[in-house]
Amino acid sequence: MPETLADNPVLAPWAGPHGGGPAFDKVQVEHFAPALDEAMARYRAEIAAIAGEPEPPTFANTLEPLSAPAATTARRRR
Repeated sequence: MPETLADNPVLAPWAGPHGGGPAFDKVQVEHFAPALDEAMARYRAEIAAIAGEPEPPTFANTLEPLSAPAATTARRRR
């Protein structure tokens, strides 16, 4: 089990063709729960930032940010 999230191979930058993938040779089952928790925390922070926008909702400040996936969530959609 990694000591920090920075050591978690699921959260490490992915390499390889077509956007790459996790280094499965380094991933262990216990890496997934902390990685998923961190990805959800990042996603919730993005949603909170959009919801906390002081300006009235518009396409540009609400829908565009929602449709632009974060790096972590974009990887899970591939």
